Amino acid sequence: MRYRSYGPSDDAPSDMGDVSWSGVYLNAEPSQLKPGLLAGGVNLRCRTGRPVTRRGVWKPAWLNKLSGERVQPWNEVHGQPQPFRDPNGVEWLMLAADEGVYALRPYNTPLGIPLPSGVKILTEVSFVQAFNLMFMLRGELMAPLVMETVDEGFLDMVDRWDATKEYLEGDVVAWGPWIHGDVVANGSTLRVTTYDPHNLVTGSDIQIRNTSGGKQDGRYTAFVVDDYVFEFGAADVSSVLPTLEWTVNSHYWIVPPDEDPAEVSVGAAVGQEPGVAKVGTPPDDKDVWNREYLILPNCTNGIFVNNRLLVTTSWIPDAQFTAGVYGAKRDFVAASYVLDYTRYSPKNEFRINQGSSDELQALLKIGDASVLALKSQSVGLLTNLTGDTLEDLSLEMIIRNYGVVNPRAATEAGRDVAFVSPRRGVVSLQQTEQNKIQGVERAFSDPIQPWIDEIDWTLSGKIRLTYWNDALYLAAPVGSSEIYSTNWLEGAAFLEVMDLGGQPYVSPGMNFRWDPAPDGSEWFLCNGEVFKSSVQVEWDGKSVLGVYRHHGEAEPPEF
Repeated sequence: MRYRSYGPSDDAPSDMGDVSWSGVYLNAEPSQLKPGLLAGGVNLRCRTGRPVTRRGVWKPAWLNKLSGERVQPWNEVHGQPQPFRDPNGVEWLMLAADEGVYALRPYNTPLGIPLPSGVKILTEVSFVQAFNLMFMLRGELMAPLVMETVDEGFLDMVDRWDATKEYLEGDVVAWGPWIHGDVVANGSTLRVTTYDPHNLVTGSDIQIRNTSGGKQDGRYTAFVVDDYVFEFGAADVSSVLPTLEWTVNSHYWIVPPDEDPAEVSVGAAVGQEPGVAKVGTPPDDKDVWNREYLILPNCTNGIFVNNRLLVTTSWIPDAQFTAGVYGAKRDFVAASYVLDYTRYSPKNEFRINQGSSDELQALLKIGDASVLALKSQSVGLLTNLTGDTLEDLSLEMIIRNYGVVNPRAATEAGRDVAFVSPRRGVVSLQQTEQNKIQGVERAFSDPIQPWIDEIDWTLSGKIRLTYWNDALYLAAPVGSSEIYSTNWLEGAAFLEVMDLGGQPYVSPGMNFRWDPAPDGSEWFLCNGEVFKSSVQVEWDGKSVLGVYRHHGEAEPPEF
């Protein structure tokens, strides 16, 4: 026989180490780890049962800005890109960046999407697809835009009143209220001073009228100077009147049905003579137009569930839904009619609040007819989102002591939902076999808690969480966001070098800001470099950190 069995005095070979690995666990000593867990890892993946180096980062040209043949990053991205399938079945990725919106497809040049004249995207937006329509939600200060095809681009959800058109019963327009302001030319822009706070932000969508000969009448993007002053760019500022009128068109108007006033629907006050609005008849003509209050309110984000559009908003209607105001805190969910995404019923706006002071951040679908309402310090569950009237809808606050850090730090993960909670880390809500929603007391990210502890929670608004290929991906700022100035050295008595690295309050990873002395006699030493002009830099902890007082030489000596 070539081999024999092991005898009583033989040592049979044994397997040493783990057969496979599934991930890392940082909360135990390496000797106490269960089989298959690593004590740490950098730039690794364990998706195949053994640790392998992460494949790195690919920056595809079609996802970035192209300048000739050069691939460049976007200057500023305004929200989370979202997929859009157009009526022809073509899939795009919608991106708001660099003052516009772009439709992206693999191996194609970014396609600029048309926007209403004068509109620029300067604030964060969110995209929601409802069947063949893509909605762009622009916050409580601007009405949503809607797109059906990439060629047509984004249009107003409700058309603005056009003096050249005739409107029939049931037509709705956006118009006013108009506000007076004083105006002066400031180079190629017009500066408007209001008598009360204008409540605009840079990027607000405004309309101007009653200018000099109508030269500056039109639609513009506002640039805020202060609470009472804003500017907008105009093509012709050769002559300017001392005053003008402006609006964000937050009021909606309807041509009421030509029927008995008692049959006019809720939400439209009774006009004197309902009928057709002739060409040039403005909406403030109460003999022809009525106010309409049941248009989907301005909103920050939303989801599409069971043929309805659900949005988060701060719109607070009155008891009769014949007036309302945008409040200081986002606390409401408004649900559109089934298959009519621009209107909603008075019964379909509900408050996500049972005595808490936190703000509604995001909505996520979980299960077939349930939606999680994620707030900053609590979580609510909306169930029975079915039927035409939502009469069986109910709200249950399932978490009362923690919530989500920002709207983009939550994601669906299979049948579950995961989100980032302040200082707890990544937490999850699971759907049981009985379709119940169950929270998990221990954070999902508990195995990597030391990494979670490195997050700078003062910058929690920058945290992002997404789910892809059966894995969660978390992007978060780590380390300290504090910046220490070295200019307190001005006037300090030292001959050549002030060593900062040896001070007890200085440690690697700190950020330092340095500005040169007025007489130019000092240089900043950090990370092996010599800085002679203003700089902000993070110290690596390995090199000299200090300020050198030179005597006219070109470079400092070696230290």
